Amino acid sequence: MVGTAVFFLYFLADVLRQLVTNAIVSTVCFLFLLLVAFVFRWNYEGDEVPEPYRLRGCEGLHWKRRFPQAPKDEIRHFLSIFVSSFGFREKDRLKFGPDDRIADVYHAIYRPVSWMDDMELEEFFCRVGDTYGIDPKPLWNSLTLGDLFGAAHAAGLE
Repeated sequence: MVGTAVFFLYFLADVLRQLVTNAIVSTVCFLFLLLVAFVFRWNYEGDEVPEPYRLRGCEGLHWKRRFPQAPKDEIRHFLSIFVSSFGFREKDRLKFGPDDRIADVYHAIYRPVSWMDDMELEEFFCRVGDTYGIDPKPLWNSLTLGDLFGAAHAAGLE
């Protein structure tokens, strides 16, 4: 009987040791995964702008030359809608100039062989429609950011 009790106590001690070890390992694994997720999220600000645009400097001067009557904040707000719709970083909004065709930006992200996208164009057009009350869809293939901003700016003045 004493042997059975000792065996049972050893068995319980072993089970408890395994439970504690498993709990510690599980907790350490969980904390490590949480740390990895946090670091990834902390470093992720958005997608990078495609290379032809990423290598540019600030295009703000081109915007002001083309639209001298438009306030800087209005231009920046329009470009913020554009970059957030495409998932780009906010700090890259002035890498896009008024002569950039929307279709060219889209095709720089999705090569002609791509079948699926993240519906950036649809989101951008909906947000422009909601904000400025215009529909850029009919002409999107030849439309530049400057053309669209000009229409949006004119709609805002009415």
